Amino acid sequence: MRRRIIVKQVIFFFLCSLTFEPVIASTDEEHKASIFIKYYTAFCLSYVTNLESLRESLTANTAKLPPKVARKFLSGHDGDAWKLLDEQVISVVALPNHKKFCSLSMQKADTEYAKKQFIRLVSTAPQPFMSKQVSSHKTLSALNVLTNTISYEWSLPNSRQKMLFTLKTALSPKADVQLFGSTEIVQ
Repeated sequence: MRRRIIVKQVIFFFLCSLTFEPVIASTDEEHKASIFIKYYTAFCLSYVTNLESLRESLTANTAKLPPKVARKFLSGHDGDAWKLLDEQVISVVALPNHKKFCSLSMQKADTEYAKKQFIRLVSTAPQPFMSKQVSSHKTLSALNVLTNTISYEWSLPNSRQKMLFTLKTALSPKADVQLFGSTEIVQ
């Protein structure tokens, strides 16, 4: 139990101390990608060890999507999803029931810009965590859209539990979702 509290405190202080160099988004699509990273950090990354608290906060402050719509963002699983609107940018946060998993989807944004910001965010973990890139690959989706997936994990020495951070980008501007980020606690 004590180790769990320490993990939460380390993550909290790390996120509070994040001081990105000012990055000026030069295009509307880069600005949208910046909003995606802001939401990913504020929701999925910040709450990775306490997703029920995130669920309670979102439920209290934001209308849930209807279950039929939410299931599309939950990969068919039961759970909840909320639509976030910021400066005409629509994102969806999804939390499946009974899983240590949070995802954020955004329809249109600069995927390369988002990828650079994502890597910058998760490639260096706060002490005493270690960060390691665990995957980077491109695939062709069922809808014939090229996707790029990159994942990092944070772990403590001698611990089986890890935090997995993943970004999937669809390289086609015609894709329904161009950015999909997730956090997950894995064994």
